[in-house]
Amino acid sequence: MFGLENDWVWLSFQGISRWMPLRFMRTSAHCPPRSRRSAGNANSAASLSPRTRDAGLLLTGVQIEYGGIWQSLRQSARPICEMLRILAHGDSSVALVCAMHPVVLNFWMATAQAPPPFDKAWEEQRRSIFRRVCEGAWWGTIASEPGVGGDISKTRATARRGPSDGTYLLTGQKNFGSGSGITSYMITVAVPEGETAPDMFVLDLREAEWDGSSGVTLTAPWDGHGMAATQSHAFSFEEFPVTRMAWPGQFSRLAEAAGGARSMLLYRGYRRSGGSRSRDGAPAGGAASGRSARFRASGMVKSRTGGLADPAGL
Repeated sequence: MFGLENDWVWLSFQGISRWMPLRFMRTSAHCPPRSRRSAGNANSAASLSPRTRDAGLLLTGVQIEYGGIWQSLRQSARPICEMLRILAHGDSSVALVCAMHPVVLNFWMATAQAPPPFDKAWEEQRRSIFRRVCEGAWWGTIASEPGVGGDISKTRATARRGPSDGTYLLTGQKNFGSGSGITSYMITVAVPEGETAPDMFVLDLREAEWDGSSGVTLTAPWDGHGMAATQSHAFSFEEFPVTRMAWPGQFSRLAEAAGGARSMLLYRGYRRSGGSRSRDGAPAGGAASGRSARFRASGMVKSRTGGLADPAGL
């Protein structure tokens, strides 16, 4: 059951049912851009997580066997899309940021096992990530870059091996970091040192300052018309510590496995925002682009779900 009344949303999803006030989910849309992550931003993130966690929204990014509510693409994508639809009626920016959470985590949800010798490390990483989500961690993405036309496989960012085993240091320009200041972790892509193909890395941004002192510099505050509250800022990273995906060199394979949910949820967000963001996050062409995205998404999801999605439903 889903419903919206004034500033409250009723969420009922796989055993979790309660009213949640939308005002507690909104990002700090009316705050002026900061040159660094301020105490105000940190407080916003702190107040957001407990309320969304209590309503069960964060658990859309955790599989049932780990304490979440995600079962599979076929069983869970449509209810989550309905949840996002309700949220978009109250605040389209909130809906977009919330859509990123399960989309990002589906990289780990959609692939339960990795082959040896990566199987143990992959399972440990999955358990660690799901545990943090259950504790209230928001996840997002900051993979887009200026000058690559939305194709993240053409990333110019690099990840140099760090001083300790298994650590990397990220350097590069990134933009469209939706949920900045709210998300605890974000994923990105970069080319590892000594390799030629990009791979995925996790950024821990919980304590990161935005003034360059921690390797993160806010370069372009986001002020997209009608979607300012997504806080999709642009940043420059300089030797910022990151963690590599535990099944290295398999970014394309894992992205393909997670692709159905990404298509369904992200294009749902694009349509709800009136087509104001293209696939790479750039301004798009309004309602016509929204309709085009809708049918592209439908086709992509149908190929993975045996016809589950239909254009009218999207």
